[in-house]
Amino acid sequence: MSAPAEPPTPPIRPAAFSAAGAPAAPARGTSALTERRPYLLAFAVALLLAAVFGALLMLPRWAPPQPVPAAPAAPAATAAPAVPPLPTAAADDDADLAVARKTAQELLRAALTKQAQLVAARAESWARSEVHAVATTIASGEKASRENRYRAAQNFYRDALAALADLDARLPAIITALLARGEQALAAGDSAAAEAAFAQVLAIWPDHAGASAGRQRAVSLDHVLALIGQAEGYEHLGAIDKARAAFREALALDATTASATAGLARIEQGERAVQFQRAMAQGMTALARGEPAAAHQAFTRAGTLQPASTEAAAALQQTARAAAAQAIEQAIEQARRAESDEAWREAVRHYDAALALDRDLVSVDDARRAAQARATLDARIEAYRADLLTLTADSARADATEVLAAARAVAHPGRRLTQQITALDNAVRRARTPVSVALHSNGTTAISIEQIGAFAPFTERTIELLPGRYRASGQRDGYRDVRVEFSVVPAAAAPIVTLQCEDELATGH
Repeated sequence: MSAPAEPPTPPIRPAAFSAAGAPAAPARGTSALTERRPYLLAFAVALLLAAVFGALLMLPRWAPPQPVPAAPAAPAATAAPAVPPLPTAAADDDADLAVARKTAQELLRAALTKQAQLVAARAESWARSEVHAVATTIASGEKASRENRYRAAQNFYRDALAALADLDARLPAIITALLARGEQALAAGDSAAAEAAFAQVLAIWPDHAGASAGRQRAVSLDHVLALIGQAEGYEHLGAIDKARAAFREALALDATTASATAGLARIEQGERAVQFQRAMAQGMTALARGEPAAAHQAFTRAGTLQPASTEAAAALQQTARAAAAQAIEQAIEQARRAESDEAWREAVRHYDAALALDRDLVSVDDARRAAQARATLDARIEAYRADLLTLTADSARADATEVLAAARAVAHPGRRLTQQITALDNAVRRARTPVSVALHSNGTTAISIEQIGAFAPFTERTIELLPGRYRASGQRDGYRDVRVEFSVVPAAAAPIVTLQCEDELATGH
């Protein structure tokens, strides 16, 4: 676990403190005033002791109110009390003595206030020797004050304030070190040491979020470690469901437990590995049965379980090749069935499907070309059979003759082609064979047929016409002319054409 970031200086709350002073010693006879007036010296000492004792009793009332840090911003460092300056004049007379005494008292008040704040911050737990040294320095200053050596007392108090300021400046680093010690103890599984370290931080900074969370983790650490051991035991025995439940219970107590997180990941990875192998086996079985679609589904599932697996990727490529080979084989089989049915256009379509999967199939390409030629021949024959009248044109008959020659050149014509050859041959021959056409009229209509000639009025008449399309007209005086178009189709029943004028024109008066 990484060491926590250095926290801001915590709030320091003052607490009542009484410095341990040495018992008052009688003043030595160094003052001329004391030598002349012993009784005045005794009175002054008694008065000074009473003042100091009164100041100590009143000190909690002088202490500033306890600061309350605003959440969530970190509290600011406590400002050191103002230190009165040294008096510039020597304390030789009563006025100077009073000033020096007042300055010493102010310095003492500042030192005691700062000392009380550090005591509240449990300074003795992380700087015992320094705290005792400060207490000794303050006591020395109080002794000097009792002896009216106020300048010396001021120096002692200033030394104590400097030492206290140094301790105050060390507080953030102390908190950082305690937090790191707590995290290290958590990592080592020492719940007692971790709880002690975080508790010490909370004693200095009661609302420190990191220390609160760390202490909570320390409280549950032994239970968490027991659950992890239990989970790892279940995992070793293969009781995966029980192992998973124990790891999850440990994480519910401490979500930052790395070993529990790793255990769950290990279980999930193992399960994925089993599922991966099962999917790969299913894919291989499907591939062996010639079921590439089922194999592709299984290998895709395996790739999802282990995306970085080259085995699954290779199996998918193998499946794709097998699927393509199967599709090519099926297309060729369908093309051959179409060829046997002489469904040449369908055969071409299946060969195209096979070549779309593999353009390098030379034999398939040759078969496709042959099927395309037969499809073209079939289409040309069927076009003439669909419209036999086109054979009445010389050019069409010449082309049909070529088509017949190509059809007869086919080595193994099927039933359909044999029938086509016979039908087209008959159609070509009959295209130049006259057909008897019956003409009906009323005996009064003059009839003419384009490209044939005119006929005198008749009621019935039969004429021989070559297959083709014809246009006939009839005229009769006083009647509206009539026109008729008819076709003579080879090998078809002779048509009966009726042509007579019956619509009389109106006469004027």
